[in-house]
Amino acid sequence: MQQHSLAELFKRYMNGTLTADEEQQLHQLLQHAADEEALSLLQGQWENLEEPLPLFKNYDVEQAWRKIVYPENGYYATPSRSIVYLRKWWWAAASLLLALSIGIYFLSIRNDKPDPLAVTNAADIHPGKEGAILTLADGSAVSLDSIRNGVIAMQGGATARVVNGVLQYDGNSGEVLYNTTSTPRGRQFQLTLPDGTRAWLNAASSLRYPTSFAENERRVEVSGEVYFEVAKLAHKPFLVKIDAATEVEVLGTSFNINAYRNESGIYATLLSGSIKVNRIFNDQSNDLILKPGQQAAVSLTQSAIERIEHADTEKIIAWKNGRFNFHGVPLQQVMRQLERWYDIEVVYENGIPDLRLGGELERDLTLAEVLDGLKESKLNYRLEKGRRLVILP
Repeated sequence: MQQHSLAELFKRYMNGTLTADEEQQLHQLLQHAADEEALSLLQGQWENLEEPLPLFKNYDVEQAWRKIVYPENGYYATPSRSIVYLRKWWWAAASLLLALSIGIYFLSIRNDKPDPLAVTNAADIHPGKEGAILTLADGSAVSLDSIRNGVIAMQGGATARVVNGVLQYDGNSGEVLYNTTSTPRGRQFQLTLPDGTRAWLNAASSLRYPTSFAENERRVEVSGEVYFEVAKLAHKPFLVKIDAATEVEVLGTSFNINAYRNESGIYATLLSGSIKVNRIFNDQSNDLILKPGQQAAVSLTQSAIERIEHADTEKIIAWKNGRFNFHGVPLQQVMRQLERWYDIEVVYENGIPDLRLGGELERDLTLAEVLDGLKESKLNYRLEKGRRLVILP
């Protein structure tokens, strides 16, 4: 692989011609460059710009820079050398830093993951972990995988920070700004919304919310699976939009939403308090008020809402408590859970076996340990290259 100078690589990054190998070189060179040299590159790029970049106000450029170059130190990195501070090109440099941080984050994802073609042993497929991606209202993205404590963003008067691994918001942004916290496969995450509501995201899920709620309501949007413990504010209902036709209205309660698109329906399960599920489909409207222990099963193809009187709440929120609960669960549903948590692909060699599995297992086990725990259910399988689990007849 041909080696290039820091200046040349940065120029290629700016004009969009950087290859994956060159992007890795750039990251390595930035980690070893003096701050003065690296920041001088930013100044030169700014002065040569034909059009100004969007400005990012209230952003700590020095911290952003150190987050990129020294990611293992998080946002509490202590400067070890003197810094040449940015002058007229300060905010443009912040823009470049933010863009570069996003690119390097996705590069790190590629580098951290084992080569899928090299994985042939289920013992090598490890469980998911805590982590998420925070997408700010301006479109910039921040990886929360390794940040335990620190300020993530200043948005008007609101501050997004991570405290002991939990994302939370302080202050009021004034204007309505929407952030999205999302978990890819193999990640789960916890956050506290501006009103004090706590939310847990399962793997392959997302939660969109404002940095400060309106005066008369609290409205969020979800996909995938999210467990809520809603702060009680009687004058300000909590509304969860699931899709274009389905919404859950809450006053103060604990409940779980399962809205994965590859499941057979949308499921809202109430643990405490009261919720109302609203469904409008093809100009037909239905709603259903739940009591604790009940579940609403929403059809994806009609307006009907089914009430399940005695839902197994322990099984339903097992994921939030760090466990798999497979008692009586159909094989295909179990496999979808494993796909999301272990980031694997499950295929069926000759149709889907009519199996209902059993047992409870910890979610911190390797895939091999989980599959070994399911042997009593007469599950036959083989693992192929590419993290591909084949279910045999």
